[in-house]
Amino acid sequence: MKTRNQCEEPSLGAVPVADDLLVDAAKAGSTKAFDVLVGRYRARVFNLAYRLTRDVDDANDVAQDVFLRAYARLGEFESRRSLAGWILLTARNAAIDSIRRQRRSVALVAKMQWLLHDFVDPEDLVVKNEEAALVRTAIASLPERYRVAIELYYLRDMSYTDIASALDMPIGTIKTFLFRAKTRLSANLSDAKPVTRA
Repeated sequence: MKTRNQCEEPSLGAVPVADDLLVDAAKAGSTKAFDVLVGRYRARVFNLAYRLTRDVDDANDVAQDVFLRAYARLGEFESRRSLAGWILLTARNAAIDSIRRQRRSVALVAKMQWLLHDFVDPEDLVVKNEEAALVRTAIASLPERYRVAIELYYLRDMSYTDIASALDMPIGTIKTFLFRAKTRLSANLSDAKPVTRA
């Protein structure tokens, strides 16, 4: 018995059709060809999205978004590229977009408080809000590879192993990204420390 996340690849015949031929047919207007591509890659897209979001509904939403994006941008796809790589990169970006949309300022401050311990004043709500804005700005200014690692580790509570698996990178690289990200954030936040009110 199949679940809603499992799917059989539709067939245009007895022999599987190569990706590049399906892309050409889809560009020419064949919805059947695009349906074959969706069936071929949906499970991989869902699995990647689930590893990043850790939520079945979010992963399904991401998968739907990925194929909508892919269909809209199919004309931009160059046949010499890997279709699998293009779709999975789109999936990763869509999953990260989903994570970013869900985060909240309060959760952000709680998760990043280890960076703010020198100047957090719990009795001064105005200053605390300024600090939250500083953290968001500092994270946004990081290179993408560092920003993604920080968001997955601190905001999604993912382990080094899970992040390495989701991003298809060695664990050592993930640790390096996190170390460099924390170093940059600490420096940026120290430089941007809010002025203490009298």
